[in-house]
Amino acid sequence: MRTKMNFFFTILLILASGSVQAADRSLEIFLRNFHQDPDKMINLLPPQIIDGQVVYRGFLNDETLNRQLIEEKSALREEVVSKAQFSITPLTHMGNEDNPSTLVDNGVVITNIFELDKRGLMKAKLPHELWSDTYWPIYKGLLAFRYADGIAESTDWAANYGNYLMNGVSTDALSPAEKYDLLVGDSSMTLTNYSWNVGRRYYEQHGRVPTWMGICHGWSAATHMEAKIPYGSIVLKSPNGTPIRFFQSDVKGLNSMLWGKASPPTKFLGFRCDHTPPRDGQGRVVDDNCYDTNPATFYLTLANQLGMNNRSFVMDATFDSEVWNFSVISYKATYFNPQTFKQTDNLKQAVTPIGQYTIDKFKQHRAPGTAFVVGVTMDVTYMNENSPSHKVQTKPATKTQRYVSDLELDANYNVIGGEWYSRAHPDFIWSYAPGTQAYAPGDADINADEWVITDPVPSTWTAAAQKSSSSGAPLYSVIKKIVESAPTREMYEASGEIE
Repeated sequence: MRTKMNFFFTILLILASGSVQAADRSLEIFLRNFHQDPDKMINLLPPQIIDGQVVYRGFLNDETLNRQLIEEKSALREEVVSKAQFSITPLTHMGNEDNPSTLVDNGVVITNIFELDKRGLMKAKLPHELWSDTYWPIYKGLLAFRYADGIAESTDWAANYGNYLMNGVSTDALSPAEKYDLLVGDSSMTLTNYSWNVGRRYYEQHGRVPTWMGICHGWSAATHMEAKIPYGSIVLKSPNGTPIRFFQSDVKGLNSMLWGKASPPTKFLGFRCDHTPPRDGQGRVVDDNCYDTNPATFYLTLANQLGMNNRSFVMDATFDSEVWNFSVISYKATYFNPQTFKQTDNLKQAVTPIGQYTIDKFKQHRAPGTAFVVGVTMDVTYMNENSPSHKVQTKPATKTQRYVSDLELDANYNVIGGEWYSRAHPDFIWSYAPGTQAYAPGDADINADEWVITDPVPSTWTAAAQKSSSSGAPLYSVIKKIVESAPTREMYEASGEIE
């Protein structure tokens, strides 16, 4: 406890100083503490970067990594992995499920760290904006969550379901699933019932629904593939003539549900661990199947996919039993010398010959052929969730997190592996081929041009919608039509209504 308290007290003093070198000193202190007691410091949660300040958040709690939670995470991760397509070219010290060429577009990966540095790929930002959404938590009813009904929410699924049954609301305050079912003429309310039944099954089996479970994988998939959303709202007709207003948050939810439940084939990197892994005296996981994404894989994917290709990808931002998928939008890497702990903009000063790295805590784990080691901090910014609302437009929410690691280089300065300095690192990362679109099963059964937006949805679409909703997927054809027919951004900008 003294080691932890001394570390945080020292960091707070440095950050309060306002010094230009405050962030550099905080890293140096972390590294010195890490080398003094790696088994403790490897459990430090990655700090967040808030207004330019490095904010440390405490330590991992292994008590949360119980068997049930590990199974919960594995089940959710399986939704992504089950649709993965692998195209493997083995890279030294990175396993077949951890090779960046699998995810990077066209499989072309620059691995020479001096070439990456020369091209300015130590930092990059997505050239276009992505959108934020809620993760539509299952305990609130998934897409049947009436986010605008004004009724107090509970963390208990059964209480929320009871409120849904007991309270009537206006059409505007209905959930996205209810609005969708009414729009397509589904009197069985298939998508609404599907949404509640996901939580029901879990509640009946476990007596609870974890608050972190939802469709963050669907939201992250939709936004990083630039799924279209409307600006403001649009009023459409149900088959009986009832006007139904779809707000931007409603369409975000439909997109998130479509991509979460009818995902195309994914490109996936990382390992699936279904047990609490053993660790060595340095706190490092020694089961290769539970090491998760190698820092070299993560670094090379950032530089090549986001930096070179201007394309986002999705990462699970936590090592622990929860799954939080977020779309990456920018990164900034900084070098440090692993022997002296000094940060530098000069790559040559940070690259350390393996024979001169005398304090190496991971010596026994180094990749065969390692000739040099270089320290790297990666400040990664990703899309964060926001609350659904009836606002015309909301600003995207983001979060920046710092990951500290080192990279192993061969004699030609190619990145061949690396070691994390925290167990709380990205668990797995994934994406899709460029231009991929999610389609519900029923999309193949209808003519997408048949619906004239001023009229109700064609009756022939109802069966296709029910078919797809039975597996939780709204029709892409409906979502596309809503977006295409909604007021344009220019109209709302002219009116000054955008938040």
